[in-house]
Amino acid sequence: MKTSIYPWQINAWELLHDNKNRLHHAILLSGERGVGKSAFAESFAQALLCSNPDDQGYACCVCSSCHWFQSTSHPDFMLVSPYTDEKELVEERKLASTKKLITIEQVRTLGDFLSLSSHQKCKVVLINPAEGMNPSATNALLKMLEEPPQNTFFILVTNSTKQLLPTVRSRCHEVHIAKPAPIVAQDWLKSQSGVGAQELRYSGGNPLLAKEMLNYAECMSLVQSLSQGRSMDVPIAVSRCISLGMETCVIVLQKWLHDLLSIKLGMPAHFHDVSDSKIDKALQEMDLDKTFEFLNQLQFFKKFSQHPLNQELQFEALCINYSNLFTR
Repeated sequence: MKTSIYPWQINAWELLHDNKNRLHHAILLSGERGVGKSAFAESFAQALLCSNPDDQGYACCVCSSCHWFQSTSHPDFMLVSPYTDEKELVEERKLASTKKLITIEQVRTLGDFLSLSSHQKCKVVLINPAEGMNPSATNALLKMLEEPPQNTFFILVTNSTKQLLPTVRSRCHEVHIAKPAPIVAQDWLKSQSGVGAQELRYSGGNPLLAKEMLNYAECMSLVQSLSQGRSMDVPIAVSRCISLGMETCVIVLQKWLHDLLSIKLGMPAHFHDVSDSKIDKALQEMDLDKTFEFLNQLQFFKKFSQHPLNQELQFEALCINYSNLFTR
């Protein structure tokens, strides 16, 4: 059994494999959420540690090193993450922001790990997400990247290189994991889960986000309310918001307003099929200044999504503020 990568990652894998004899000690895997960077990083880490990789560089999955890796007990591998288990990391991939940080204590523990001799041919450190490091942890890691131990590879995974210090980026070789072409993503989704083109579009063309999005119908119910503009039935909209939760509700609003503004400014919609003539009136009535101000307010609502305030009152305020974006 071979370790697997996604079809749209083959070029990135071949790039690394072709340079295996002069591989940089620090690889920065970048790309949008939902393109499978974490899975790619894990497959590549296993391949680096494998005792008998194949001609394409994939791990054999049968040697003792692969068995250790698959059982998360490899003595030469260390995952540095703010998440305590795989379930938490999977949940993080579904969200739009990192909620926890990698601490200086974790990086110091990494230093202890690197000070020991490797059991086999090399050591591999996977840092995911790299932008999850707090400033102290970043500075501590920089020293390790500047003077890496012999036969040690760092793999950093990031959703946004802009959130990394330039000094970190400059010490890494960046490999970008691009979004697949729509037809590639659609074919893969059909083979995996039957998720269609609409969900893929709503997920920004990121197939893993589309596959994991179990509440698409609920999101579209809220969009149906939002499309009514000033005439929106606030109690119904509030009930739909409650079923989604504040964080998802804010994302729905952000995507919807992004598309409305795009159309208003003469550009195509990105997330929705808005050919329906029912939104024409909403577009005509939308106040641009109020809309931009409301988009800033959404960050406040998102920031306090976990605050123990009365959720129903928050959603009611959110929906009323939205309906006030449209003038009669």
